[in-house]
This record gives sequence, C-alpha cells and structure tokens, in this order.
Amino acid sequence: MTPSVGKRRRLAALADYEGRFQIVDARGAGGFAPCVAGVLSAQASAVLLDPRDAMPAAALELDRGAGLVFTLGDGALIDGWSVAKAARAGACAVHLRLAWQGDTPPGLLDMVGDEAAKHELPLLLEPVVPDHGWTAALNAMAADDMQVDLLALPYAATVALHDVGTTCQLPWLTVGSGDDAEAWLTEIRLAALAGAGGFVCGGLTWRAAVGTDSPEEWLHSEGVYRLRRAVATSERAVPWSAPEAEIDEGWLLGY
Repeated sequence: MTPSVGKRRRLAALADYEGRFQIVDARGAGGFAPCVAGVLSAQASAVLLDPRDAMPAAALELDRGAGLVFTLGDGALIDGWSVAKAARAGACAVHLRLAWQGDTPPGLLDMVGDEAAKHELPLLLEPVVPDHGWTAALNAMAADDMQVDLLALPYAATVALHDVGTTCQLPWLTVGSGDDAEAWLTEIRLAALAGAGGFVCGGLTWRAAVGTDSPEEWLHSEGVYRLRRAVATSERAVPWSAPEAEIDEGWLLGY
C-alpha cells in the first residue's frame, strides 16, 4: 500500500536527510527521559517515548531536527492513551509492540492500524515472533490491509532475512536489545546487508548513566559516542524514499 501524503511527510521526518532511520528508544527512562531526549536527539533521526515518562517535558526537550514517536503499549494499549492523543501531542508516528503467531495478525493491530491511518500517522510495529516463525509473519505483515508502515525487528529476524533468504516487503529497522556495544554494531552491519533501513537503539545509549554521579555527563560523553558509532555503522542501511508523487487534479475535493 502506498502511504498517504501525511504518512509520507511523517516518515520523512523520522529519517535523516538521506532517508535512514536512527531512532533512540527512551522508553523506561522515567524521570530521566527529558535528559535522554534532550542530549541524544541531536544525534538521532527520531526518539521513541513512553507517554508515562516525564511528559510533557521529555517531548519538548527533543532537538528540532528529530522526529517524535510515541508508543501505544506493549501487548495492550496504555490506559488513557490513544493514537488521537499521540497525534495531538505532535507525534510523527506511533509504535506498538505485539506478540505474533504464524500468519494471523493480532486483533488489536487491526484497530490500531485503522486509527493510525485515520490520523495519517505511520505505524511502527515491533512484533514478538518465535524464532522459527519469521517467514510467515513477515509475509502477513506486508499485506495491504495491515496498515503497517515500518517494522522494528530483533536480531533473530535479521538472521532469517540474511541467512535464510526471507524477504520483507516493508521498510524495517533492527532493534538493539543487549548491553554489548560491539555486538550491537555487528548486528547493525548484518542488518544493513539484509536490507534494513536503520536501527532502534534502546538502553545501550543511556541506561548505564542512571545511578552515576553525573548521569548527564555520561550521556554527553559515552552515550553520544555510542550513538555516533551506531549512526556511522548504519551508513550502508537502505535509505527510505517515498514513491514518486503524481499530480491529482481531484485531490483537494477527494482528500
């Protein structure tokens, strides 16, 4: 499915100037979220936030050049939160983490996908899939009626895409889950070779700062250093670009 005008503009806002995605996942940072967002967003193309973490300060600390992604939840929607509220709060996209079995999409995905399409917000889906089930799952996720625009996939999916020859019809990003910086860079390289458009990097860039005597100083030094290395490593990622736009004389009245 070709993204709508609004989705195209917002997907572009999530990527860097060359179309690669470098997203910092600040979920779980709690009261530290404004500092994480403020320091690391200058090096990232976008930041993923949880609306329960030090809002609205966290969202307002983002660098002007960084896109904002709000999560909707993990397995279930966050109480009191919605796609509409995320849109009103300035999101460029919404994120949802869901367990996925076989080729049957979870029912919640249909509802969220429709609501995201209504507000023309791209949907970043982070599926949780058994290691042996990626081929069937990826084929199902690319169906037109899924309304999924971007995938955040773990290393197991990267292996399937690279070694088994599975293909993914949607733009996808590799997700960092460990605390080993060197291993993470290797995963980014492999993902780029398998067709990834970038990465989502979580606590590797900020979690170690929590509890230190100078957490903000750690972010400015080690956190920024780790993120810059990840960005440099992702230079071989596949850039995202919107399909060529055509002039539609009836667009205004039909929109």
